[in-house]
Amino acid sequence: DLTTASDHLPVVADYTIPVVQPVAGFTAAPTSAVPPLTVTFTGASTGIVTNWFWNFGDGATSNTTTTTSVLRTYINAGVYSVTETVTGPGGSNATTQTNLITVLSPFQAWQLQYFGCTACPQAQPNADADGTGQNNLFKYVAGLNPTNPASIFVFNITRVSNQPSAMNLIFNPVVAGRTYTPQFNTSLLEAGWAPL
Repeated sequence: DLTTASDHLPVVADYTIPVVQPVAGFTAAPTSAVPPLTVTFTGASTGIVTNWFWNFGDGATSNTTTTTSVLRTYINAGVYSVTETVTGPGGSNATTQTNLITVLSPFQAWQLQYFGCTACPQAQPNADADGTGQNNLFKYVAGLNPTNPASIFVFNITRVSNQPSAMNLIFNPVVAGRTYTPQFNTSLLEAGWAPL
């Protein structure tokens, strides 16, 4: 009967609701390609999060209060670690995924295409993987397959009919996307090559 009760009723329950600290977590995709590599980072943190701070490892950062996903485009070849720091009513927490993003140089992408590795002995720039006398760096520049002995660059000098002082430079294969510039030097012991 509340008609005779005071304006203060006894406490019948006392609840304590703890504020839980958020725990940072995220995924990234894709994590490896040639530049420009655009990566989507998606927060997978637990707890109440009101702020996401990202350090992408390449000098760029992002701070957002409205979304758990951010995009980052990597321009320079390298390997990058990424840190996400989340903040909420319960405090803040950070997680770092070490060496998460690999931005390949064009030569590294070529090594992976043909050898499946970049650090293995057969993929090194000076290696002659197919025994043709043309090393990997040369085959990369020429646009050739370093695992196929029939894939070689051939260069010949032939005389021009009825022009005794003229010579033809014949080379093949010619690969799309490559620029070929014959150069000359009067002394192979000195620097200073010039376009022919």
